[in-house]
Amino acid sequence: MEICMEKIILDRQMYLYRAEARDLLRGNWTRVYVGMALAAIFSGIMVLFFTDCVPFGKISTIGNFEVNHRHVYSNFINSVMFQLNGTSTVPSAERPVSTIAIFYRIFISDIFTFGVASFMLNFTRKKDINPGYIFSGFEYYFKCFLLALVQGLLIVFWYLLLVIPEIVKTFAYSQSFYILAENPEKGVLQCITESRIRMDGNKWEYFLLNVTFIGWNILASIPLLIGIFYFEPTPGTVNEFLVVLIASLPVYIVSAYFQTTSTVFYNLLTGYTKLSDAETAKDAPADEKPGTGI
Repeated sequence: MEICMEKIILDRQMYLYRAEARDLLRGNWTRVYVGMALAAIFSGIMVLFFTDCVPFGKISTIGNFEVNHRHVYSNFINSVMFQLNGTSTVPSAERPVSTIAIFYRIFISDIFTFGVASFMLNFTRKKDINPGYIFSGFEYYFKCFLLALVQGLLIVFWYLLLVIPEIVKTFAYSQSFYILAENPEKGVLQCITESRIRMDGNKWEYFLLNVTFIGWNILASIPLLIGIFYFEPTPGTVNEFLVVLIASLPVYIVSAYFQTTSTVFYNLLTGYTKLSDAETAKDAPADEKPGTGI
């Protein structure tokens, strides 16, 4: 497989990405917020819903498990919530394992990653703000599932080698779903390879862009922390689900801001949006033809 593309290396002040995102969001905050809230609820919050609110399909934990085993599922839920919403539940001593939640997380949640990419591309490029795009991944279900699976396996492989390569590869593959959403006819490996090539020389730029949102994520998570510590909901109950659902609402504001900024980054990375004359972009050879290496 040969991939020909214009290779762009981005070197900007971080505030410029955020400024462009705020310009796009001006007058559109509410509708974009609704889209991001839907994505977070159907991808992440639903996992907690099946865990806390659905009485069947659960396997009780065994009381005499060692502590590290006892916390396995709590940590699983925490990681899911953190990855998808920037929030997490407080680790509990024991939590029943919901087989439905695990099934949903594996086979459904990642489909909304495509939906977010599609929603954001249509918003930033066409000013078409339709929350329905959040569900567009189901039209390409198997391709989205395979992309998430292969990408996850590759990252796990790099993690087994060393932590640092895993982090590097996470950023290298970070544009895969954008590429698939923009060109659904492309194959899974083609999307991953193209993301890796485009991010070559841009991973540090994207890392710094992510770092600039740490403060916003902490600030937006304060209501969730207050809700959990104040109400102290029993883990695995409807009360816990309701507290997390309501207290997570501010997180979706930051999510809308971050996803818009990330899409601004992608549009510049692919050359869809051109850098202004006052900025500098370093161009690599246009006819680079790498293989399918990972």
